[in-house]
Amino acid sequence: MITIGNVLFCIIGVFIGASIMYGFEVFMDWKEDRGGQRMKTRFKRWNEWRKSNMNSKIHQLLVLLGIRKSPTFELFITQEEWEDSYMRGFYEGLKGGDKS
Repeated sequence: MITIGNVLFCIIGVFIGASIMYGFEVFMDWKEDRGGQRMKTRFKRWNEWRKSNMNSKIHQLLVLLGIRKSPTFELFITQEEWEDSYMRGFYEGLKGGDKS
């Protein structure tokens, strides 16, 4: 018989096992993030990615927490970071920041 206690026990076991397996890498990143700015940015990007992703909700949540890796999410983040840095450099160039 499946009970709520059994389900919670399995969910907690999965999270504990995954955290140990990845060496608490995700949690250490959160600890170093002062003010939570990186996590807020990651959540905003994850939310945009989630809307167009067809994986299960559990997989999407695990990707947000950093327990599972998703190539499409990593590409999504890389593309946005590149666009941000490119546009920042473009505007600094327009303002005359680079006078070589």
